Amino acid sequence: MGLFKRWSINLIFALAGLVYLLGMLVEIMDVDSAQYALISREMLESGNFLEVYLQGNNYLDKPPLLFWISALSFKLFGYANWSFRLGSVLFSAVGVISTYKLGNLLYNKRIGFLAALMLMSSQAFISMNQDVRTDTILASAVVLSVWQLTEFLYYKQKRNLVWGFVGIAIAMMTKGPIGLMVPILALGSYAIGRKRYRDLFKVEWLIGLGITLVLLLPMSYGLYTQFDQHPEKVLAFNSDAGVVRKDSVSGLKFYFWDQSFGRITGENVWSNNSGPDFFIHTFLWSFIPWSILAVWAIFWRVIVTTNDIIKGQKKQEWLTLGGFILPFIAFSLSQYKLPHYINVILPFAAIITSEFTLRVVYEKSKGWYRAAYIIQGLNILALILIYALCQFWFFPDTAVPWTIFGVFGLGTGVYFYWKGAAIDKLILSTLFCMLTANVYLNGQFYPELMKYQPSDRVAADIKRLNIDEDHFFVSFPPGGFSLAYYTGFNLTNIREESLDTTEFPRNSFYYGSNSELEMLREHGIDYQVIHTYPTFHVTKLSLQFLNPETRNEVVGQANLVKLLP
Repeated sequence: MGLFKRWSINLIFALAGLVYLLGMLVEIMDVDSAQYALISREMLESGNFLEVYLQGNNYLDKPPLLFWISALSFKLFGYANWSFRLGSVLFSAVGVISTYKLGNLLYNKRIGFLAALMLMSSQAFISMNQDVRTDTILASAVVLSVWQLTEFLYYKQKRNLVWGFVGIAIAMMTKGPIGLMVPILALGSYAIGRKRYRDLFKVEWLIGLGITLVLLLPMSYGLYTQFDQHPEKVLAFNSDAGVVRKDSVSGLKFYFWDQSFGRITGENVWSNNSGPDFFIHTFLWSFIPWSILAVWAIFWRVIVTTNDIIKGQKKQEWLTLGGFILPFIAFSLSQYKLPHYINVILPFAAIITSEFTLRVVYEKSKGWYRAAYIIQGLNILALILIYALCQFWFFPDTAVPWTIFGVFGLGTGVYFYWKGAAIDKLILSTLFCMLTANVYLNGQFYPELMKYQPSDRVAADIKRLNIDEDHFFVSFPPGGFSLAYYTGFNLTNIREESLDTTEFPRNSFYYGSNSELEMLREHGIDYQVIHTYPTFHVTKLSLQFLNPETRNEVVGQANLVKLLP
């Protein structure tokens, strides 16, 4: 493709591979990732793949595809941090390749290749393969479907139609109707932009929807048998007013309406009072280190598109712009927002940013390039600062090899920034610094962080002491989902109001915080401390925790104790 020297690209892919490999080895974080790992383990051990349970309780939040994939990986490779993440990483590779293919189809190989590099190195894409969410598979399946269906519109090949709707089915089995909504908005924008209105009403779309519906049947049947056939089941939902309990809940309606469109109409009780600007600042950190360029590119594309409409230009590329902006607006109207919701449209942002960046390098004036050069210089400076803070302040006992690695990787990025060709100054420099920083984060920073989520060590101690499930009790422990996953136990939670009436078997053990041990003492229950563990909610970092001098002020303590007769 002629953009970069082969040795530099080979080194970039080696660094990217190391980032994702090290991320697969990190302990599984609470809450979401550990919850998904636990559900997958329960699914495999129960043999019930059509109904979803969490610690024996009905689970109605996410469709089952991630759990199916993780359960299969556990079956093939055993329970391991990397086997849980394997499916997501493989799907991410599909997403990166699909982004390249879509960019190549809409523009050319250079734009597709650069878009794939941008997506692969964006912070959200890296993070969601370490802290696994359903959005990893969703984003990849969506861009796969859009690429294949765009190919179908170009070449009329039936295999593209089939694979496009298979991608939609995968996306819907991962996170519901959003997996259909985003491709519709993207492809609808494409057809309107090219003034090919007949493409909106092709009979083949009905065939494709039939393929998707057939693939959705197992999931739908499981929802029906687990929930719709049992209106007596009472489910708990969080809302502004607290926990709302409902019976007669339809699993089918929940997935195909309430979970997605119900957040806009208000039928879904979930709300976190996030404002309409929530995803603006979310996107700025999600797409680091390309986010400022992306915002510039999107504004430029909107202006150019508006001018083209006024002038009556034909054959405009609206797919990526509509695929990004229209879902972005829909997400912003939702009453319940979380940062990772934006990840599904990052492939479109990558293509927009790639096309714009190459224009800046090869077509625009020196002023445009100088502005982009300054923007990426500030990104590089920020990455170097983050690396230095993590290694020399937050966790200063880092081994010397990490310092050597950081000097090499960041130094290579700085070299390209000062001495490289024009495209190298914007792209290669940033890639080296971004990937070097994330190799350190996944290889050193997060393992240090996970010392404050001790679930894996607690599980190891339980195994060493030969404690079985019937002799182990907890009271809403820190890292409860990860503890249940690593032990394989259906945890028995003890509430304070039931302590006086609970009869503990001989040789019972209890795991809880210091305040919960005080609760035991107040109820006259004696115990012997076996082990203590430092605890902190590692997904909610604060400067007070990161600062070694104040860390002990916010770090809690969990205890494994033996209950005495």
